[in-house]
Amino acid sequence: MNSCSDNITLAVAAQHLTEWTELSGVSDAIATLNIESLSAEELNARIKPKHPIKTGGWWCRGVNWRNGQPMGLFYGQGKPDKEHVIDPNKKPAKYMTASGMEPDAIFLAMPDKHYWAKVYADESIVRVWTEGAKKAAAGLTLFLATIALTGVWNWGKDGKLAPEVERWAQPGTKHVIAFDSDYVSKPSCRQAIIQFAKLLTAKGCEVLIATWTQEDKGMDDFIVKHGGDAFHEAIANAQTVQQWEKQFKSESEQGTKLTPRKVAHQIVESYRESWKYHLEQNTWRKCVDGKVWRSVRDEVFTKIVYSHLETLGISDNFANFSYLENVIKFLKIELLEAEWQTVDRHKWIAFNDCVYEVESKKTHNHAPGFGFLTALEHNFPKIVIDPKSSLLEQVQLHAPTFFDWAMHSQKQDPLKVLKLLAIINGVIKFRFHELQMFVHLQGVPGAGKGAFVRLLESIVGKSNRTSTRLTKLGNDYTIADIINAQLVICPDERKQVGEWEGLLNMTGGDTISYREIYKPVSKGNFYGTIVIVSNPPIFAGDTTGIDRRLCLVTFDVPVPKRDAAIEAKMQQEVPALTALALAMADEQVSELIRGTGASAIPDFKRAAWLHKTENDSVALFMEEMLVTANPESYVVVGNKSSGTDTLYGAYANLCEDNNSKSLFTANNFKNHLLELCRDIGWNQVREAKQRDGQYRVYGARLRLAADTDVSISEFLTKCERVWPGCESSVTTPKPLENMGCDRCDKENAKIITISIDSISETENSKKVLDAQKNSHTAHTPDLSSTPEISHSDHTPVTPSHTAPEFSVGDEVEYTGAERKSLHGKKLVVSEVDGDVFWLAQSGYKCAVISATAAELRRR
Repeated sequence: MNSCSDNITLAVAAQHLTEWTELSGVSDAIATLNIESLSAEELNARIKPKHPIKTGGWWCRGVNWRNGQPMGLFYGQGKPDKEHVIDPNKKPAKYMTASGMEPDAIFLAMPDKHYWAKVYADESIVRVWTEGAKKAAAGLTLFLATIALTGVWNWGKDGKLAPEVERWAQPGTKHVIAFDSDYVSKPSCRQAIIQFAKLLTAKGCEVLIATWTQEDKGMDDFIVKHGGDAFHEAIANAQTVQQWEKQFKSESEQGTKLTPRKVAHQIVESYRESWKYHLEQNTWRKCVDGKVWRSVRDEVFTKIVYSHLETLGISDNFANFSYLENVIKFLKIELLEAEWQTVDRHKWIAFNDCVYEVESKKTHNHAPGFGFLTALEHNFPKIVIDPKSSLLEQVQLHAPTFFDWAMHSQKQDPLKVLKLLAIINGVIKFRFHELQMFVHLQGVPGAGKGAFVRLLESIVGKSNRTSTRLTKLGNDYTIADIINAQLVICPDERKQVGEWEGLLNMTGGDTISYREIYKPVSKGNFYGTIVIVSNPPIFAGDTTGIDRRLCLVTFDVPVPKRDAAIEAKMQQEVPALTALALAMADEQVSELIRGTGASAIPDFKRAAWLHKTENDSVALFMEEMLVTANPESYVVVGNKSSGTDTLYGAYANLCEDNNSKSLFTANNFKNHLLELCRDIGWNQVREAKQRDGQYRVYGARLRLAADTDVSISEFLTKCERVWPGCESSVTTPKPLENMGCDRCDKENAKIITISIDSISETENSKKVLDAQKNSHTAHTPDLSSTPEISHSDHTPVTPSHTAPEFSVGDEVEYTGAERKSLHGKKLVVSEVDGDVFWLAQSGYKCAVISATAAELRRR
């Protein structure tokens, strides 16, 4: 065991210590301070290679030169015990760099932890630059201030010095470049040395180059073979760049011209870490700050390469533009990424400051190898989440402004508020691509649609969102512009008739082909979320395929007065909302987005259905003229010659009475009718063919004049539940001016520093957190009160005088046929209204269904 600095103990295997001390001439003191032996699993965790490393190895992470403290675990250089095969067609990797580490200097730990600060302060001390941590340790053993780089080009990138390298390029200081001697046979290494020397010289430094014979490749090999004094002599005899270059007879002096291929081969290593050519989308990508691979126009990359060649003096080799184009073509071959490789977007989330692994709940440093095309622009949220409280209680505590706004805009319905959180989750985790759905925010002007859109935009960040028109989603140029966006907004849309092909293609989960001007055909998948915003319903005509992909949220309660301060407070709650949304289980998010199971929202289903009846003549026919029937009874479908006692005859008559021009043919009518029946849950409806070729439809019948059966819209809105304590706000919305107060703002201003964890809706959920009771009594709903029932049936509920068989608080199971998704779930009686029992899932306060005693049994 050995100690690194004052507080970190590292384990070093004998073989690794021997490699450093006996084979590379490093002192025991320096070796034991800098290396640790890791297992294959630990190496893979730090390096995150495309293909896993199969052996253990040593690791050197260096120190912060300012104070001598160790750098983070994901900073440094390592060497597997066996060379790692990255690509069967390329040379195996001997040394490997930590994930998330940009090219820059590595300073090794010294017995005096203030060593590097003293060197920096004393500009008379020569700075020696070498390739690799182990060689730097050999130089430090000889009392030479030797700084490690992880490769000949890793003094920077894009023709600029890395931050720490530039900081050490102090004007007037003397620098010796002591790279491996294989530069003699490798033109690319020579170019790296020349460019490094030019950049140091431009900072006012004196630059020399140390040389030795090719028999000894690295400076550590030279030291072990010839001794420390001989290496001191090599440093003392280091040549100027001009002297060093004379040993190479230039190709131009031989009468030959550098070919584009040779130029590309010489400079490609300086691009490999930060540039790729994405073949599927025909675009160059640059890794920005080691986090996100942004698309870059061809002209921008061309300018960068041209400037690079200018600094190397190679531009004199070409007399026309085609030479530069050919250099770029060879670079494209070297940096080609045929299929973009990235991690699972559901399991890994890129924040501004780290990468969050959903399954392990751990954070990791950014690294180009993650392959992210987008990253959230805010830092990883650190929020205290009480596992004993419900999700809505946590929202009310950590995001009180959003909670009050959402309850107002969603008519005090907690399930609708949860749906808004599920949408946030879906946007962050790219769930809408998996679910093949899009969001439609619809409702009256000034009711909060825009506020929610702006909140989503803040969550993903400006660089990850864009906007377009719904009608342009099928346009090649529009697709090219939005294909990699995390969020696409279609604002202020108007009614469209049947122009949905672009929307269906973008949300279908399939690869999309498109073509930009002057470019080959490109292709890619749209993984983001499309959010459509409109005041009136917009889907008209044949909406086949739209309904199954629609995640509708209605905003029907206007804000009395728009208050910019409220939105500003909501923006401040973005980290908390992000954490709370990510704490939701995937299954719950899927149900809320789809509107299925216990997460079905009757109000939204009814609104979606009524929208359909405005634009779909078959839906209107079902709403006004069809009711459910015995599964064995039937009605003949008929045709255009049939009477009104057939389905099609009655439908045609309705269309004529309403002067409707959207008349389906008989066959299309039947198919669409069956599809709509399935969509609304009339699963008993089926078709059968008669001997005469006519079709029958079983399980439904035409409405009679004396029928009292409710319409489909009434059936879909059996009940709407409200958050306890806010019943009066259902008809008189709670004024938004009451949201927030000085006392609450002060209470919630404290910094919270515990990482995200899953929220568990437990049986013994607290009714109200103490903090909520103390700070929100003026305007926060009383969570401990019993909810009222908002009946939306047209049939009044008649109280029963029979003593109920169940009481409030009883744990029961639902056995009825209406909500099979609730079978087996633990439910609690939340209210008794005569012989009707309102049930909530255990841990929730929102009733999800009403039932009779015959449909219940005790647990």
